[in-house]
Amino acid sequence: RTEFTERVVRPPSRARILDVGCGTGDLLAFLPTGAEYWGWDVSRAYINAARARFGSRGHFVSGLITEADVMAMPPFDLVIACGVLHHLDDDAATTLLRLGRMALRHGGRFVSLDCAVVPGQNPMARLLIDLDRGQNVRHPEGYLDLARPVFDRVDGVLRHRAWVPYTYWMMEAAVAGEPGRDD
Repeated sequence: RTEFTERVVRPPSRARILDVGCGTGDLLAFLPTGAEYWGWDVSRAYINAARARFGSRGHFVSGLITEADVMAMPPFDLVIACGVLHHLDDDAATTLLRLGRMALRHGGRFVSLDCAVVPGQNPMARLLIDLDRGQNVRHPEGYLDLARPVFDRVDGVLRHRAWVPYTYWMMEAAVAGEPGRDD
């Protein structure tokens, strides 16, 4: 999470951040204290744990995020989906990406972190990824193919972890030239 936060998220100190699929809100511990954080997850138990741990440092909501929810919230500098896309089929992932784009203000970014399958990866990493509950683990190009129709600029970086072998795809997407939402 440290590398993901430093390399991809790069949160400004006063950023407004929407974390979709926030789980227990663990990412909040890596963000600047001045950030306005909104954590959203379908698990009520995870949201309750996040509230217990972080209290009023964040806004925590349980449920499946919708377009109406996005439009009712303020626009965000960052939308984060950490470990989410590999749990969603292509249609649901595209919907999430579109909601993420809709939630962004001018100059905002969508960032994600997911496991990935690649040729030649460590066999233990591949086994651990095969055992993951996510049924839609993709090759990096598969994640890019989902995001490119939604965003103007999409980049990513593949990382292999060695201590406990694992393969991560960190992606960043933004809208170029077209305004986002304003406060």
